[in-house]
Amino acid sequence: RPRAGIDGPLADPREAMELITTLDRANSALVEGRAGEAIEALDAAVERHGDVPEALLLLARALRADQRLGEAPAVLERALRADTPAPGLLAELGRTWLLISTAPDVAATLLPEAPDPVAESRLRAAAVLDRLLELLPADPDASAERALVDLLGGRPDLARQRLTGALARRPRHVALLTVQLRVARAEQRGIESSERALAEVAPDHPLLP
Repeated sequence: RPRAGIDGPLADPREAMELITTLDRANSALVEGRAGEAIEALDAAVERHGDVPEALLLLARALRADQRLGEAPAVLERALRADTPAPGLLAELGRTWLLISTAPDVAATLLPEAPDPVAESRLRAAAVLDRLLELLPADPDASAERALVDLLGGRPDLARQRLTGALARRPRHVALLTVQLRVARAEQRGIESSERALAEVAPDHPLLP
């Protein structure tokens, strides 16, 4: 059942406080690596309080941490139906579809009717990230993930084009520099300069030699 967020008009202030406490405890469990415990608490919270976007967002993150990636999109879609397209929800949904596109078994299970489930996952990631970038055109993480979708789809040229403007605004952003290095390696050009740029801000990055 749809319900206002915790900042909205819940019927009883005690109910709002109970929800806030549940979310705080679930977040702590997730941070401490107890994703299953977080999922159990959040499932109960959604059952009791309805489709509160904050609870559903945290539930999707917990499902991802618990290796249940395929369940996360439906949870996030519920959150988006319950609220206006909040940037945080769109960012998580775009990231989730992007991750699914790199997990062929998950994509095939989730999208059995699609001729190419991996490609369909990338298309869904692109659509969500495009919606996010309409709201936040200069968001560096969304720009990096959108460029990565292009790269994974075999279009490093488009990825490089997207990165150019984003890096002009945020030249030391790790996510942007990471995708730039992946693009350079895919195109076999500019690899050394891309490695140096990433090493300046993240010398221990796992992509660096």
